[in-house]
Amino acid sequence: DTVDHDPTSFGYLDQMIKGSLLAAVLYVEPTGQVTRRFRRTAVYLDTAVCLRALGYEGSEARAAAQAMLVLALSQGAELACFTHTVREIKGVLYAARDALRSRRTLEYSQSGVSRHLRDTGAAPADVDLMIARLEGELESSQIRIRETPAFVEYLGVDEPALEQVLQDQVHYREERARLADLNSLTAIHRIRQGQSDVHLETYRAVLITNNHRLVIASKVFFDSER
Repeated sequence: DTVDHDPTSFGYLDQMIKGSLLAAVLYVEPTGQVTRRFRRTAVYLDTAVCLRALGYEGSEARAAAQAMLVLALSQGAELACFTHTVREIKGVLYAARDALRSRRTLEYSQSGVSRHLRDTGAAPADVDLMIARLEGELESSQIRIRETPAFVEYLGVDEPALEQVLQDQVHYREERARLADLNSLTAIHRIRQGQSDVHLETYRAVLITNNHRLVIASKVFFDSER
């Protein structure tokens, strides 16, 4: 139905699925039937996926993100995001609010959030309201906010090396985004107790992202650590 009735939304969905670990978890038959289910798995959403799921980049992006999340829920996953992800989302919204206050900044902003706010005629006060309501909006979308797990020495990884791999693969322009992804990957590693199961759908935690370069960087680093 998504393909037939809303090709724009399907384009967003296709982009997200290709970048996401969900594609490696769920096998879909030609009939459209999903043949694998999660088993007690928490699916952690990164900042970009949360922004789209909440509609902060427009209705088409929201429809695509929601379609993926509904699929995950229907297959037994629990949706979640880390507290550091919530902080990064707020940082994106604060930046978008500041861009609204500066027409020149807004005109050249590459942020999907800023473009959506500009196109809808939003005011800075509207963004303040979005920030104030963020936690409630996440909960309403069945996305539970979970504390980023504390550092545990025996589950530690070579974070400087991981950060370098991330930069080499993703080419971040902002340190904040790189550190958020670093925190997400190491948090997932700690939740899994450093273990890698044979099948992704049996993991205790999976990170969902629409950034395929982040997926590649994660695989490159953690494969080298085994």
